[in-house]
Amino acid sequence: MEQAKKIEVALAQNDAAVPFVFSENGIPFIAVPDGYHVENHEELMDRPKDDSRNVCLANPESFLAYINRHGTDTTAVYVRSGWRCDSRDATLAEAVIDDGRTGLTSWRRHVAFLRPCPTREFIEWRQLGGENISQMDLCLFLDKHLSQIVRPEGTKSPTAAEVMTFAANLQDVKKVEFKKSVNLDNGRVQLMYSEDGAAGHVDIPREFFIRVRPLIGRPDTYMLKVRLRYRIIDATRLVFTVDLLGIDELIEQICADLTNDIVQGLKAAGHEDYPVYIKS
Repeated sequence: MEQAKKIEVALAQNDAAVPFVFSENGIPFIAVPDGYHVENHEELMDRPKDDSRNVCLANPESFLAYINRHGTDTTAVYVRSGWRCDSRDATLAEAVIDDGRTGLTSWRRHVAFLRPCPTREFIEWRQLGGENISQMDLCLFLDKHLSQIVRPEGTKSPTAAEVMTFAANLQDVKKVEFKKSVNLDNGRVQLMYSEDGAAGHVDIPREFFIRVRPLIGRPDTYMLKVRLRYRIIDATRLVFTVDLLGIDELIEQICADLTNDIVQGLKAAGHEDYPVYIKS
C-alpha cells in the first residue's frame, strides 16, 4: 500500500502527457500516457532486486545439475514421502536455493522441482488397478499390454501367450448364460456357460505377473503380481477387477532409489553439506 501511494503521488506531480521515469526502492518505473498505466522495468537494472525462479525438472540428473549450477550455502532438498508416481505432475522432491543470511534479505530465491515422468504403460496399469472393467475393455487392455506380461521362472503363472488366448476366448463370450465355475489345479477358474443351448467354457487366470519400466529415461524395471477378480452380473455379463499386488511397496522402493541417487549425486559433487529432508 505504501509503494502504491508513492506511485500515485509521483503520477500526480507530473501532469505532462508524455511518458516519464521515476524510481521506487531502487526499481525504475516508466509511466506512460493513456491513463498513465505503470510498467515495471526491473530488467533494465544492472542487478535485479531479486532473482526468483520455479523450475520443473524431469529426472534426478537434471535436478542435480541445476543444484550444482545454482546452489548456495543455504541450499536444502526436501523429498516428499507421499509421492505417488501416478502422473507427470507429481512432485517427488524440491530444492530451495537462496543466498539469504540472518538479518539479510535473500536476493536469490529458486525452487527446483523434481517431477519424474512415469511411462505411459505404468500410468495405465496404475489407473486400472482397483477399478471395475468390462470383459471387452479388459480384452482390449490385455491385448495392448501383452508385452509386459511375463512368467517368472519356477512358477505356474500364465505366459503372455496364455493370457492372449484367454483374452481371445473372452472376446467370443457374448450373449451367453453363465452356469457355474470350477477351480482348476493350475490356478485358473473354469467358468462354464451356455450359448443357444450349446455348452462352452472360458478359463480365467486368477493371477499373472507383469514387468514394467515405471519412469521415462531410467532402464530400471520391476515385477508386479496382478490379481484378476470377476463378478457375474444378471447371469449374462462379466465385470472384472484388476488388483496390482505390492504397488505401494514398489512406489516406496522407487522413491527410495531416487532419493539415494540424489544423496549420492550431491556427495559426488562435493555438496555433502546440503541437507536432504523427508517431508510428509
